[in-house]
Parts: sequence; structure tokens; C-alpha cells
Amino acid sequence: MRRALVAHWVVLLGVLSPLAVAANEGPRLAILSFGDEAGFQGTWDLSEDVPRSLADHLMALSSLRIIDADSARSAERAARDAGDSGIPLAAAVGRALNADYVLRGVVTACGIRRVVAGDPNLGGYRSFTYSVGLEQVELTRTTTASVVRTLSVVRDSVMRPLELNLFGRPTSHDKEFEALLKIDFGGEAFDELPFGHFVRGALDDLASDVVSTIYDRRPLILSREGARVLAVDEEQIFIGIGVDDYLEIGDVVPILDDEGHRVGLVEVVEMIGPHLSSANLLESAGDTENGVVELGQRFGQRLAPDAAAASTKKD
Repeated sequence: MRRALVAHWVVLLGVLSPLAVAANEGPRLAILSFGDEAGFQGTWDLSEDVPRSLADHLMALSSLRIIDADSARSAERAARDAGDSGIPLAAAVGRALNADYVLRGVVTACGIRRVVAGDPNLGGYRSFTYSVGLEQVELTRTTTASVVRTLSVVRDSVMRPLELNLFGRPTSHDKEFEALLKIDFGGEAFDELPFGHFVRGALDDLASDVVSTIYDRRPLILSREGARVLAVDEEQIFIGIGVDDYLEIGDVVPILDDEGHRVGLVEVVEMIGPHLSSANLLESAGDTENGVVELGQRFGQRLAPDAAAASTKKD
């Protein structure tokens, strides 16, 4: 059965990525610099930082071959110097780099907004709003010089609205607000902050949409409360997602811990109900670095077919 699945995926890849040089390799994707309209006052260069972080998220979900950033920037500059802009620029970069697809977009928001009311030295109220906006994200197919899909991810989250602050003492949110002005975007210190987790979730959503578009699959619906690990019987896992969540037999789905780290990988073998399926464990709990598979854990988006095929072969 696994050989048949791998063969099917190879045929699918041959249709979607005519420039791929090997059947087991994913399509080539160039990510251009993003427009930066966020107005962040720290040291981040969001036009470069966001594409680099997005590339990491895309590679974690699939076997897309992301063209290195330096090559993409060089080709982008050459296309601009030649007078190209918009879709013609994306297509020109794609041709220059032999890329199947080109991705570009705009960062419209990225940071924490702090609102303070009252005397900050005596006592007052303040609220903190996390904001991430990745908009006008266009996925262009090189061969047709046309936009396949325009994507966007916009998130706002108010943290403890109107939090009481006495005698001007800095709160944990104040400290985080100040820390963002000093640390690197996407670095280890950034990822450890609550805002870093917030940004990572937005990038995961965008990466999932890009991968689903390229491989022509609808993203799994994972927002239901019941979309969790329901039972574990040695290497058989019962999961709370099914056909109504766009799951299919053969899908390879990661299991995540509370921090969003992968602790297991399962392959769906039976559709039991609208929101119930059984799956085989491809990565045993002892093989994962971050922990073990437990009841109640949530799922990440399915792996792209080429990455899934590599995982099943490894198994």
C-alpha cells in the first residue's frame, strides 16, 4: 500500500512541478523580499526577516526546495534594474532561478501595541495587543506568469486588557515589550517569548496555506476542541479528525505538544467517522526528541506528499 501511495505522489509531483529534476524532490520556490508597512521601531528588517522565517516553516511542512535568500535577492534586484515590477518581476525572478513558484507579500503589522491610562508612576491601567499582518501574499506560477492564489494572515490578540499597574512597576508584558527592541527576529530568544509563539502560529498558518495551494489540498480543520489524540494502543492511534475535516487515508499528520513541538508522526489508515480516524505511529515516542505521544495532544497540518513519502520510506 505504501509503495502505491508513493507512486501516486510521484505522479502528482510530476504534474505540479515540471522543472523539478528528480521525482522525489518538491517544487522549487523563490521567496522575494516582503514590503514592510508594519512601522516596527526596533532593529528588525521585516522585509528580509519574515521571508527567511517563512522559508523555515515551509521546509518543516514539505519538501519544497526553497531557493536561498541571497540568490533570490540578486535575481530580484536584476529584475528591478530591468524595469520589472509586480507579476512580471515575480515571473522574471522565477525564470532566472529556474523556480516553479515565486512568493511575495507585505508585512502590514508585526509587534506589540501598548496603551497606558493614568499616571504610570503612581498607578494606572494598560493593555497590550499582539499584532501580525501578512497580506497581499501572492503565489505566482513561473510558467504561466500568473498568480495562483493571493493569501493573507492577520492576527490580533489583546493580552490582559486594562491590566492594573501600581507604582510604575514593569509587568511581564512591559519587559517583553522592551525585549523586542533588542533581540533578533526569529532567533532563540524571540521564539521563547509569548509574542514569538504568536508569530510562529501566524507563519505556520501562512506556510500551511502555501503548501496546500501548491499541492492542491484543502488544509485540515484543526480548530475543533475534539481535534486531539483520543486513544493510544501501542502503535495504533485514534484521532479526533476525519473526513469532514478534509482528512484522507494515507495522510501523514504530526502530533504536537503544548509548545507546538512535534512529538510524533502518524499515517491515517482508516476513516471511522466524520471526526474520527485511526492511524499508525510512524515515529515511536522513544524516537522523538521533545517528548511522548499522549492523550489530548493536538495536530499540525498534514505533511506535503513528497515529505510524507520520505517519512513513510524512512519507516
